[in-house]
Amino acid sequence: MTAADQCHRLKRTRQCAKCPWKKGTNPYDIPHGYSEEQHVLLAKTIGDPGLLDLTDAPARAMACHEHPQGAEVFCIGWLHHQLGVGNNVTLRVAMSDCENLNQIQVDGPQHERFEDTLPGLRFEMQGKNGRYSIFDRKMGRYVQQNEVDGYSRLRQRNKMKIAGNYEWNTLGKKTAETKARRLNFWHQKQIAKRMRELTQSATQE
Repeated sequence: MTAADQCHRLKRTRQCAKCPWKKGTNPYDIPHGYSEEQHVLLAKTIGDPGLLDLTDAPARAMACHEHPQGAEVFCIGWLHHQLGVGNNVTLRVAMSDCENLNQIQVDGPQHERFEDTLPGLRFEMQGKNGRYSIFDRKMGRYVQQNEVDGYSRLRQRNKMKIAGNYEWNTLGKKTAETKARRLNFWHQKQIAKRMRELTQSATQE
């Protein structure tokens, strides 16, 4: 959506429960599906702090995930950030005549950087009766024992084997903690890599 769509009166003024700008929200818990790739691309909606864009190019805006395509509204967390610590001067000028801008409400502490809205821990340790498994929050399933043991193979997503939607526990606590930590470290590196690639492509444009 473009920022010009709702600059005169906001259709929504309260932040939704699973907004990624809210601290404590894990994007994998966002309802109706979540895409890491689409989330990373939202970096294009972040304005250059303090810069007034006088070009005719339409300003990009982040839409709330609770509203379907064709009925988009501003993401209130994004709007609060860009008008505040994000210092998006172009957006501030565009919203200067908004009738209900003073009605914006956010829910609790907010992230100060877009990078902090990206997914946190994808893999978590879950236990029962002293035995533990590694749960993949993105896939919504448990990772199989042999794939956790050879976690480096997870770097090739198309070769990852996933267990069914049932609970099983095969690892000790210390082993599960170590493997989950390694998997999350690898995953955070992949997200950082995609962010660098996006930044480089934007610079080239």
